[in-house]
Amino acid sequence: MKKKAPNTKEPELKVISIASIDDLDKMLREPIHVKFPLGGGLVDIECFRLRPVEAQQIERILNGALPPLVDDGDGKSHYDITDPEYLDRKAKAQNEARALTVYLACPLYQAKFPGLKSPQEIAEKVNSLLTEEVLRLIANTVSSENGLVPRMANFF
Repeated sequence: MKKKAPNTKEPELKVISIASIDDLDKMLREPIHVKFPLGGGLVDIECFRLRPVEAQQIERILNGALPPLVDDGDGKSHYDITDPEYLDRKAKAQNEARALTVYLACPLYQAKFPGLKSPQEIAEKVNSLLTEEVLRLIANTVSSENGLVPRMANFF
């Protein structure tokens, strides 16, 4: 008996006509459900897409950890991506950016730690709960939901 090849075709998406910017904003504000197996069941955490101002805040954190520019001596220079201090700054920036993503996108964290403003304070609190895997899953799910449109309409 021949095995059937798995269906690799993506499901066809329904076309949704938007009548106003308010309709589009309402759709974008609908929850994103982060799901993962735990304790013999499927955990479902309600999160939300980041607003542009929130995404820019996270981008600024990541862009703040640039490697040092090293002079090659021949009038040229390059970024030293192996510099230990840069690697530490990069790891700290990635940690803060992930924690801020989780905090801003996940009402459960905002309810647990209300009113936090500083990325360092948010990172400290967010990283004090759950596991690395769950934090990455939440951040990656929220980030991939934000990245859906550019993948489909990459013309800018």
